[in-house]
Amino acid sequence: YIRHGETGWLVTPGDVTAFAGAVARLLKDAQSRERLGQAATRDMRERFAWERLVKTVELAYGLASLTMSD
Repeated sequence: YIRHGETGWLVTPGDVTAFAGAVARLLKDAQSRERLGQAATRDMRERFAWERLVKTVELAYGLASLTMSD
């Protein structure tokens, strides 16, 4: 998920003016683009790392096996 101000900017769906303003701000502010891009990349790598995904699947299978054995 995007965390407003940390990994991206969120605007209200359908608010074209807010969207255009956010895009214009990014076009003008290279530091914000860099900071948001780095934070989003870091977040994606942490959340979708293979090790983490494997642990999540293992946990799901473990919970499913407990449910099926009842």
